[in-house]
Order: sequence, then structure tokens, then C-alpha cells
Amino acid sequence: MHSMLGRWNESSKDFCPVCVEKERQRKYNSSDIWERISAGFYDDNPDKFRDDAIEFVGLKGHPKADKAMAQAVEDGHSGGHSEIFNALIRYAEIIL
Repeated sequence: MHSMLGRWNESSKDFCPVCVEKERQRKYNSSDIWERISAGFYDDNPDKFRDDAIEFVGLKGHPKADKAMAQAVEDGHSGGHSEIFNALIRYAEIIL
């Protein structure tokens, strides 16, 4: 049963699937890169992730953007997009 008071489904003691999907869609459609990462938006959009991440950290158009991204992928690939993004943030701080 869907609860209008919140996301908690009292009968199953689990999160309401309708609300979970709604939240996932909200994050997926968000302009915030962290929310898109958590919603899995970039799982099928690696080029979009690259472009959004580079722009977010301020490296768009920078001559070392590709090198920084390549190193971030090498360092963070085992942890997924969030770890790659964290590594890219660190490299951008050094470069800029």
C-alpha cells in the first residue's frame, strides 16, 4: 500500500516502489551531476558523463582536460562514476 504520508510502506516494512521510482526519475532528470550519478543516468551515457564532469569542474576547453579525465578514470574506475568524478575534482584543483 502506498502511503501518502511518506515513502515508508508499513505493510512490507520497505520503501514504496512507486516513491523509489519517482525519486530515481527526479534524480535522473536533475541538472545536478551528483544526483544523476546516484540515479544511474551515466551508466549508459559515458560520453555525457565525460562532458558534464569536465564542464562541472571547470576544465571545459582546457588543454589538459582529456588527460585529467583519463587519469581520473584510471584512478577511480573500480568505484564507478562517483569515484571517477571525485578524482577529476582533485585533478582540476591542481590544474586550475
